[in-house]
Amino acid sequence: MPVEGSWYAVPVGRGLFGLLIVTFFDGGHFAGFYFGPAASSIEELRHRPEVEPADAVLVAITEKSGVTSGRWTEVGRHTADVESWQLPAFVDTEGSTDEYLYTMEPRQYSWHKSRRRRPPDDHDHRRRQLGFYHHLLVENTLSRLLGTT
Repeated sequence: MPVEGSWYAVPVGRGLFGLLIVTFFDGGHFAGFYFGPAASSIEELRHRPEVEPADAVLVAITEKSGVTSGRWTEVGRHTADVESWQLPAFVDTEGSTDEYLYTMEPRQYSWHKSRRRRPPDDHDHRRRQLGFYHHLLVENTLSRLLGTT
């Protein structure tokens, strides 16, 4: 089972791997920060320098099967206090004018949902959409973000 601070190699195609760092786990889902660049081996990931939350190319709440099935290989533990890493607010659109913001309190494993008017002329492409991902969707998305497809 994943634990806070675990590093995992995520296959992204062509024999390459992205890096996942788990920041919390609730028994069924975990919050993960995903990093590039793509590595050519799991051993290369083991020797990667420490990463920071701002370096993540993807942040998502992911169901546990990628980790528990053995498809994603544990490669080590992060030495920083990853439990203090702040998850972004995830956004889910509602119609054409409203959106929901989902924020999480990791220590209590609780979600807070708030509805707001979507900002006009929203050009902030860095906002993350609602971040619940199946592990195969994570692999596809990470592959695209790292340019390995």
